[in-house]
Amino acid sequence: MNTKLLLAVLVVSGAAGTLVAGDPPPAGARLVGLSVALPDPDDKFGRSYVFGQNAGTKLTFQVKRPGSVLLEVDKDASKLVAFTDDKGTALGDPKEWLWAFLHVDDADKSTGTFEVQAKNVPASGATRMRLSATVAIRVGTDLRTAETKDVAFVKGTEVMSPAMPFKIGKCGKPEWGDAVMSVDLEADRDFDAIESMEFVAADGHVIESSNLGTSGMTFNGKGSYTRTIGLKEKVAGATIRVRWYSKVETVPFRIDGEFGLGL
Repeated sequence: MNTKLLLAVLVVSGAAGTLVAGDPPPAGARLVGLSVALPDPDDKFGRSYVFGQNAGTKLTFQVKRPGSVLLEVDKDASKLVAFTDDKGTALGDPKEWLWAFLHVDDADKSTGTFEVQAKNVPASGATRMRLSATVAIRVGTDLRTAETKDVAFVKGTEVMSPAMPFKIGKCGKPEWGDAVMSVDLEADRDFDAIESMEFVAADGHVIESSNLGTSGMTFNGKGSYTRTIGLKEKVAGATIRVRWYSKVETVPFRIDGEFGLGL
């Protein structure tokens, strides 16, 4: 089967007003990619005829928020209203329609892309698809720096950083990687507002460090989050230097439009 995709007009409404796909806006969102991959019926893993690609429909949108840094897609605050074709095929699963990963441009952190996806593909003979949704993106502004002096790496030590309060959790030899020691930082809210952290030794040099992973959950409105830091030196404590965005907000982008397909 030869498949030819014809991209038409998609109107995207966001904080910056109404935008049209293909027109580079000063701020807002625009459709920048479209992919439809037919499923391979002989593949038990749900892959498509396209090498390295799962079967389904994928739309890629670019967002811009000048003056801010894009942090993440807020999947819980996002909502799918409809994702269908004109044959009545439901393309989007309300629970699995939005890929939570936000790809932020390395050179311009106010610009990024996200994906709306579906496991289904338009029905044969379909000529149009319609998407109606709200995608919420967390953004940060007002970058600040602060230090908390002489923090002991002992479980239970409270760190009253201006960025956010947290406690020292488990410290010791990491379970994997080449770090000499790891330190768990525990908080009751996520670490998204933190742009970077440095650990300064007693003699003033910055200890080489890396983020080994972050986990978290919320239950009944209460959060529990842990970030594990790997250090290349074994130390009893350090001054923690934090760069963080003092203002974090969730910006909703309304997507409501349709485009044509010729199959």
